[in-house]
Amino acid sequence: MFVAKFREDVRITIPAIAERLKDSDPDVRLAAIEGVSRLAPQGMCVSITLRWVCSSMFVVEFQEDVRITIPVMVERLEDPHDEVRSAAIGVLSGLAGQGMC
Repeated sequence: MFVAKFREDVRITIPAIAERLKDSDPDVRLAAIEGVSRLAPQGMCVSITLRWVCSSMFVVEFQEDVRITIPVMVERLEDPHDEVRSAAIGVLSGLAGQGMC
């Protein structure tokens, strides 16, 4: 039951993260980029009761969902804030290394 609910929650969350990549606040954009990085193909990390649990078990299942963030992430390469650009480069590099973009 937990795993099924978890999968549903992740699927709902990914489009919301993609929207936050466009937020006017650079800290929100950075947090969204971090969210994408936690769902990236090299492994997924989630916070459960204040402890991080990392697994690659669900990664393949969410690859197509994560792809919707790529066009917006590419836009962040021209972000006016260095930290946002740098974070976007890191995540896109990781996704490219896994053949996702």
